[in-house]
Amino acid sequence: MQWLFPSIYGAQVRHLGFWRATIGGLLMYASIPFFVLLHFILALVVMPTLMASTVDAPVLGDFIHYKRNIMDELNWFDRFNCAFCSWANGVVTYLNAACDHVVNQKNDTWSMRQRVALILNNAILTLCGLYITIIDRSIALFHRWSSSSPVQNWLDLRAIKYAAGVSSPFVRETMFMTKVSMVTASHSLRQIESRWCPIKYVEARMVPAHHDQFPAQMDVMNLAVHLAEHGKFG
Repeated sequence: MQWLFPSIYGAQVRHLGFWRATIGGLLMYASIPFFVLLHFILALVVMPTLMASTVDAPVLGDFIHYKRNIMDELNWFDRFNCAFCSWANGVVTYLNAACDHVVNQKNDTWSMRQRVALILNNAILTLCGLYITIIDRSIALFHRWSSSSPVQNWLDLRAIKYAAGVSSPFVRETMFMTKVSMVTASHSLRQIESRWCPIKYVEARMVPAHHDQFPAQMDVMNLAVHLAEHGKFG
């Protein structure tokens, strides 16, 4: 497999072995339908409906950045993986910010349209649970990382009384469970990105917190050597 090096995929083959790196990588793409639903239903329909008429609401376009995947040193496959991570992380980071924005609003009245949006949101959360149970656990097995526990995230958010100020019980519990799901998805994406595209965004405004641990754009050979030895950044 020497010919695969110094690509990022080749580095993962060096670190994990061919089958673990390949099967674990392919499983990432099984999550694409999940992120499509998050993007086109939660990010483009549900959250804008819930944040209607609010001030300084987060904007999805501020969270998705693709510039790093045009690095000349990256091959086409690594560029595709970088684009995937940029898109998925952007959507989930936006949804985390949107959840925070909604629960921090002093809103005692929720329109029928907003309640319908919340019902749609809950349907998508059911699919989130299936993704976390099946895909995330499978990727974690092949890539040798500990998957995020929704139960622990639930307990942590309860401990800080997340969404406790929302007057409507239905809205409060819906937003609470949405936050649990997005925190769990963020952990999974952090693990994927730290292995498959650990490069800081260029001139980005809103980025996931774990990007503080990533190097700026660097020589891909040095990046691949690090990943082959350590498996990830951060």
